[in-house]
Parts: sequence; C-alpha cells; structure tokens
Amino acid sequence: MDHRFGRTYHRIVAAAVLSLIGCAEASSNSCACTEEFRTYVIVVVNAVGTPVANLTPSVTLVRTGQPITPLASPVGGTYPAFSHAELPLVQSSGDLVRFEVASGQASGTADITFAATPCRCHIEKVSGPDTLVLR
Repeated sequence: MDHRFGRTYHRIVAAAVLSLIGCAEASSNSCACTEEFRTYVIVVVNAVGTPVANLTPSVTLVRTGQPITPLASPVGGTYPAFSHAELPLVQSSGDLVRFEVASGQASGTADITFAATPCRCHIEKVSGPDTLVLR
C-alpha cells in the first residue's frame, strides 16, 4: 500500500510542476502589475555636503514643458522628484525630467531620465543623480 501511495504522490507532484511551467510559459507575454507606488527623491546639499531644507524645487517634464507637482512633501534636504502619479505622462522609451532649485545665490539643476516599464505598470529611473549640490 505504501508503494502505491508513493507513486501517486510523485505523479501529483509531477503534474503540479508541469502545470506551473505551462502557466509561466503561457503568461510570459502578459503583464502582472503590483500595487507598488514608487517615488524617486533627490537630496539637495550645499557645497560642504550639508542637506539644504525648506527649498521650493521646480520639476519639469522637458519633452512637454509640463510642470510636475510631486505628491509627497520634502523631508529635510530630501525632495521628491517623480512618482507613479506621473506614469501616464512618461514614454516607455524614457523622458527627461529637470529638477531645479535655488537658495540665495546658490542654485542647482539635475536632469533625470525616467521611463515606464514595458507593461506600463511602474516608472523606473534610467539615469541621473541622487544628490544635487548647490553652487
């Protein structure tokens, strides 16, 4: 009796594995988006590396000239630059976003490229700095 149980068990496991492989192959061309909400930030520092708070950055989608208003609020010298809220605005091939800020005589500009993932589920940072030094 144990011998038949063992064979039956192995057949069930083999069938389950094969069905999972089939599902993976069938769904490889479809998309499965998650609920993840991405926000990309940039840290603004002065010439000696100290974070600079209480600034009002200007964020612009360069291709269209459209101003971007980040949903999140800055914390200390960390400023939101782009988030999933802007996903409908971004091309899959990528879009340049310009982050500009000024403090007294010092200012800084960062160009950051963001793109939509292939299924247009998320945005991703393609290139650009994480820190902006005011000069």
